Amino acid sequence: MTLEIPKLVKVSEVSEALRVSSTTVVRWIKEGKLIGYQFGEGGDYRINLEDLQERLNNLKVETVNG
Repeated sequence: MTLEIPKLVKVSEVSEALRVSSTTVVRWIKEGKLIGYQFGEGGDYRINLEDLQERLNNLKVETVNG
């Protein structure tokens, strides 16, 4: 049996990539808009890269020309 460990990224990495503040990313986690994992009491959050990509894909807006 192989254990598949997901790629987890820091809040700061997500905020930099999306060009929003770290506070915004943490708020999204607390509001349930992003899935975050917190290790230890009061520890930093980590976000599963695949979950993030899926959430972003669901936000895509299709535009219609003219």
